[in-house]
Amino acid sequence: MTRMINHLLILFFVVSTAAIVNGAQDGRTIAQIEFAGLQQITLEQALATSGLKAGQPFKVEEVDAAAQRLLDSGIFKEIGYRTRTVGNKVTITFQVEEATGGDSPVIFDNFIWFTEEQLMDAVRREVPSFAGHAPNAGKMPVAITHALQQLLTEQKIPGRVEYTASQDLAGHMLGHVFAVTGVKMPICTFHFPGAQNVSEAKLAEVSKAELSETDYSSELLRGFASIKLFALYREVGQLRAKFADPVGKPDPSCKNGVELTLPVTEGLIYSWGVTDWLGANALAADQLSEILGMKQGEIANGLKFDKGVTDVRKAYGRQGYLDVRLRPTPEFDDSAQKVTYKIEVREGPQYHMGSLAFKGLAERDAKALRDAWRLKRGEVFDQGYLEEFFKSDSRNVMQRLFEERRTLGKPPPELKTNLSPNKETLTVDVMLELAN
Repeated sequence: MTRMINHLLILFFVVSTAAIVNGAQDGRTIAQIEFAGLQQITLEQALATSGLKAGQPFKVEEVDAAAQRLLDSGIFKEIGYRTRTVGNKVTITFQVEEATGGDSPVIFDNFIWFTEEQLMDAVRREVPSFAGHAPNAGKMPVAITHALQQLLTEQKIPGRVEYTASQDLAGHMLGHVFAVTGVKMPICTFHFPGAQNVSEAKLAEVSKAELSETDYSSELLRGFASIKLFALYREVGQLRAKFADPVGKPDPSCKNGVELTLPVTEGLIYSWGVTDWLGANALAADQLSEILGMKQGEIANGLKFDKGVTDVRKAYGRQGYLDVRLRPTPEFDDSAQKVTYKIEVREGPQYHMGSLAFKGLAERDAKALRDAWRLKRGEVFDQGYLEEFFKSDSRNVMQRLFEERRTLGKPPPELKTNLSPNKETLTVDVMLELAN
């Protein structure tokens, strides 16, 4: 007998001591449930997911449903089963092939009314094998959504559970995110256990300013802490400060509010050691270090370092190296509380000035701007010259345009700059366009 369930071929072989006819299943019980093909999944997990138990009455439709549950879990790619009957005892053997698409962590984003363990227990009512991860393929997210929605309903909490597959820019799976929507959760109280060098008051001040109109979301807060709050520590040389996962609880002092706890481990305060430049040719190492601006022995201010790296890129741009790539790698010496940076430089090719064109300008104005432009065709392209051109060289022409347009009741002139680097000729064509 062959059975088809949702594109699954269920092989159903019955070996019995008596002929099987319609209704002959009555009185039979499941003696044993076996799985062939398990590798990463344990027998206990597979049994829990199937929902079958030894000793229960044997019914084909229930075994079919168990096979479908195993498939929908996403744990298995293929499912088949066979049965063997001796007397009124049935042994079921599932032949399985585990899914290879991997799994990702499940993230409970803003279920502030429950502990992590309460949420895990609620999910296990629907997915007995649940251990904090879910397959990247299959229907387990549907089951988890249903379980969490049922928990909200039982506790008379309004809102709807929504599921999002979190991915990075390359499309790689980061996690299965479940969140409650339709409920206001303003953050009213902030706690930062572990804060010392950067005070709790300072962390709370920055957080309130940024999050005053934002509902609680652990995912949003992780990103906020890693960028905005971490910047406070980088500025004072605590380059390895770390924030733990945020914890949100109902705040009784604030209507529908949330009490946020965001622990921090501040780490050491580092001073600047030396800077090693690897692969730099167009600009000398001493010159690059001067532009970077970091002095040996001073506090390793991460924000100052970021600005210095930007300045180095600009310096290369002024020499025609538009494709320069900088890859800084820190090396920490905790015993001396110093940090040394190795900065790999990939300069790329040097570009030269190509054509200069204008759009949206009267011929007289285009000619005046062309005459004011000092970077000649074939010269090394100076990316920083654009700023100089608009600040000084084109000032008289732009002032005249401003007065003429004001007389006509038009808005002030705005020139857009479009650069078109050509990797074959290593030239840069410049287009200046009147925006309005």
